[in-house]
Amino acid sequence: MGDACHPTLPFLAQGAVMALEDAVVLSRSLEKYSDDPVTALKNYEQARAERTCKTVKEARKNTDRFHSSELINKERAEKYLQKEMGKAPIHDRYNWLYQYDSTSQAI
Repeated sequence: MGDACHPTLPFLAQGAVMALEDAVVLSRSLEKYSDDPVTALKNYEQARAERTCKTVKEARKNTDRFHSSELINKERAEKYLQKEMGKAPIHDRYNWLYQYDSTSQAI
């Protein structure tokens, strides 16, 4: 679970979160399909694939964002930080991340 299933760069700080979400979704799937563990595991994988792939990709994007050459120059850095790290850009970029509920994810 977590980084063992979907290793990610540390630039989104979601490795441990993915492990917890995985545990909840896996537990629910195993309970729902208790008579068929193969189906339970397949449904768990399907339920988690899109989100975990997106999380890994977004962490990779943050690698570039956090190491941008725009940050070298103070004047450019201030503009860059407002554009990339202001409240609205963060909300727009990560609302999908923080609104997820592993207890209601379809399995």
